[in-house]
Amino acid sequence: MSDTRPRPQFGEYATPEQQRAAMGLPPETVAPAPALAPEPVAPSDGAASAPPKPRRRWDRFLTFALLAYGLITVISAGISYMNIAPS
Repeated sequence: MSDTRPRPQFGEYATPEQQRAAMGLPPETVAPAPALAPEPVAPSDGAASAPPKPRRRWDRFLTFALLAYGLITVISAGISYMNIAPS
C-alpha cells in the first residue's frame, strides 16, 4: 500500500531524541527517580494511634442549609419557566 501523503517536513514525525539531535542539542538525560523509603508500619495492637477528630456540627448544618436553598431555587425557577407568559 503506497502512502500518498507528502513526506514530512521540519521533523513532524521525528521522535524527541531525533529532534534534539537535528537541532544540535545534547541528548536529554533523565535523572533516576529517588528511591522512596517505605513508610513505617505501626504495630497493630488494636489501639488507635491518634484520637478521632471532633465533628463540626455547624459544617454539616451549613451544607444541608445550602443544599436546601439550592433545591428551593431550582424548583422555583422551574415553576416560573412553566408559566412564562405572565413573567
